Amino acid sequence: MIKKYLLLSVLLISIAHTEPTAEKKLTLDDDFASYVPQDIQKKCDGVDEICKKFYVGYYLYIQRKNIHTSLKYLVESYEQNASSVVDYMEARDYYLTQTIGEVYEDAKRYSKAIEFYQRSIDAGNKRAICYIGHIYLNQRKLHKAYKALKDGASQHFVECYTDLGRYYFNDEFGAKSKFLGGEYWRLAYKDDSYGVIENYNMGIYSAYLHDDIKEKFYTLKAAKMGDKDAQRYLESPLGKVSSTKLFLEEALGSHFWDVSKKKTQEFSNNYDLYYRFQKMFNANGEWIEDKTFEDAYFKKNTDVIVKFDRGLSSLIFDHKKLILKTQDKKDIPLLYEVMLVDVSGAKVIVNLYHELIKKLTLHKSFQYHRNFKLYGYAFIWYVNYDDKSHKLLVEIEEDGLKVFKLFSSPL
Repeated sequence: MIKKYLLLSVLLISIAHTEPTAEKKLTLDDDFASYVPQDIQKKCDGVDEICKKFYVGYYLYIQRKNIHTSLKYLVESYEQNASSVVDYMEARDYYLTQTIGEVYEDAKRYSKAIEFYQRSIDAGNKRAICYIGHIYLNQRKLHKAYKALKDGASQHFVECYTDLGRYYFNDEFGAKSKFLGGEYWRLAYKDDSYGVIENYNMGIYSAYLHDDIKEKFYTLKAAKMGDKDAQRYLESPLGKVSSTKLFLEEALGSHFWDVSKKKTQEFSNNYDLYYRFQKMFNANGEWIEDKTFEDAYFKKNTDVIVKFDRGLSSLIFDHKKLILKTQDKKDIPLLYEVMLVDVSGAKVIVNLYHELIKKLTLHKSFQYHRNFKLYGYAFIWYVNYDDKSHKLLVEIEEDGLKVFKLFSSPL
């Protein structure tokens, strides 16, 4: 009888030890199949289980799903030296420790976040000092925050500029200097001209400098990207100030913005229009980028061009041109909204739109162009409509390109 109980006890202990392991493996495999892209899954074929842990943790985090499970797998993969198994940059200690720090920060476990940011610094990622400074600033540990942010800024880490600007501009610790704070914000904006907080901060700084037009310009950009404070602020009389000229100069590259020097951008000629569309008008992803069109074009031409599609419409960004091909009248205003954003000072564009809509009501084919000037820039507005196919092409381009010969081709 005693032997029977002993045998039963051993069996129960055995089950207790094996069941969680099986359950754990099943859960990992399920998560791996659910969250990791199929082409990535192949990288873990015949490789240690650490590979699966890393990718599940990584993709759960970037997809913002199940932060606690993500953290569990990422920490395990780090402790088991994922970089020795996974051939991927993000698995290296340099980056993996930063990612774990970010997940801990999202989970509001700040001491652990700081610990892993420090590990990232020790692995060579010196920029992580800015993330430590950010946590300290939000925790009101201002001595530590200032030391960390100042250290990072002195090494020209742009990640520190926004928080250090806030430190100075808001007099966080007796270090009041709105000018110095604003200049740090300007450096942050220069690095990310379509960052929401970067634009909102520049709006605040412009208000301090009593520049109503630039205040409207930056605040409007932040509002278009979804910032609620900026949207409420624009309901004031400030909303009546036209900032069309600044939007136009930013897109074309005037002496004020000097976009022409930003050749490192992916779209060196019209990158501003592209990112303006992506950040302000396509945040919900309704317009899908046509990669096939882009690749095919680059084989034949060195100019930058990109195309987006939605339903019956296509929007094309070419060299200082915007082209809309559509069978949906609702998409027509998008052409000049992307170009100008604030059309309150561009009555000529509004008039061209109304002229086009009036012609469309006649249900007849037509083709015409208009030359117009806006703040010293010369443009051509070209329209071609086919009443049989109901296809409409509208183009705004900077005058001087002289491409009318292209319009002989069918839509």
